[in-house]
Amino acid sequence: RELQAFLRERLYQHPEVLRERRKAEMVLEGLFATYVGHPEILPKEVQGRIPEEGLERAVCDYLAGMTDRFALEAYRRLFP
Repeated sequence: RELQAFLRERLYQHPEVLRERRKAEMVLEGLFATYVGHPEILPKEVQGRIPEEGLERAVCDYLAGMTDRFALEAYRRLFP
């Protein structure tokens, strides 16, 4: 229990960790909404999966395959 409390206080709920989590959520939510609203900007191979998988699933899979750096770069291109 002491270890759990320590980790929660010093790691999981640390303000810096929470800031980074909010930043990641903002990036992913922005990318998801943009790609769902404008699927024509998705890579062709992702667009090709939409009829079978559905738009939202194809976008989720695309986002899940992104590295942090790639996602941030995509976000910065879309939201300069």
